Amino acid sequence: PEELKNEPITIGMWVGMSSTPNTMKETQEKVDTINEECNKKNNGMEGNPEQNNVFQISSCPWCGTKLITNNKFGKVVPGFKIEGKGKNAEFKIKCLNENCPFHNELPVQVVDEMLYEKPPTLLFGTVDKFAMLAWRSKGHRFFNSLDDEKLPPDLIIQDELHLLTGPLGSITGIYESVIEILCKKSDK
Repeated sequence: PEELKNEPITIGMWVGMSSTPNTMKETQEKVDTINEECNKKNNGMEGNPEQNNVFQISSCPWCGTKLITNNKFGKVVPGFKIEGKGKNAEFKIKCLNENCPFHNELPVQVVDEMLYEKPPTLLFGTVDKFAMLAWRSKGHRFFNSLDDEKLPPDLIIQDELHLLTGPLGSITGIYESVIEILCKKSDK
């Protein structure tokens, strides 16, 4: 507890908006679309909620239950939920298996706004997101700039390693160095 505090180990996916939503507004639209497709299927019409899943996770990594599946009443339901309203709204991914330890919430986040509010322990990111740190004021929250108790991510995995061998490799290396410096605990 002295080193890890009481924080759960969490995973964040910080990638471009073509892969995951950046804002809660976009997330609400995506969740609504999935719900509409589930309703179509439940009413005997042609619906494909799985095709509209932009949250990059299709089944529970713990038990393997699909995140869009039939519940015990035979209705198609999604494991993607928005709880709360306005500024208190939170996007959660829940396992649909009631016996799974992650039935209430998987420790995974893919929405940028949520990642800024609750930075993860393990961050998967793309270099375009690292480049956005200069323009996204909330990006500092990943790196312990305001809260002495919150640790920076223990591990950051950068996608797009193909950039290292291309013409952008030198610039990508600079971002990696900056991110490493930002992740170090400062001695005040």
